Amino acid sequence: MTEEMSEPTGGVVYCSAEFADQLDEFKELFDHKQKMAEAERFAMAIGIAKNCRMPKEEWKEGKKKRKGTQNLNTFEDGGKYNFQTLFEMLELWDENEGTKLSLVISEYITGGMRWLTENEMIDGSKFTVLKEEFPDLFSDYED
Repeated sequence: MTEEMSEPTGGVVYCSAEFADQLDEFKELFDHKQKMAEAERFAMAIGIAKNCRMPKEEWKEGKKKRKGTQNLNTFEDGGKYNFQTLFEMLELWDENEGTKLSLVISEYITGGMRWLTENEMIDGSKFTVLKEEFPDLFSDYED
């Protein structure tokens, strides 16, 4: 069995090395004890919302190794979040298919980082793009 085909839960959550530098820069926008995990959770949410899952087979090599490597329990902030339930409810993952949840999450993180990078949002200067892309999130927001 490959790493992706072994037990469906647990494992390591990470982003493709292709976006290592961008993720390092992006994490600095978060005021949280776990900046990397928070940045990755944000990227995952973008990946889900924009349907930007980037299969691992499409990942490119980067200057650095894969970035943000942490176990799923750390990513879930010690049980504060339950991504297995979320991914099952959204029908983004089925444990009977044999793919580890951590790999699926990693593919959404990577897809989200690609979207954030392409939309030049890594340094936080173009977050107005979020208002345009997700108007329902900002319905009460006034300039």
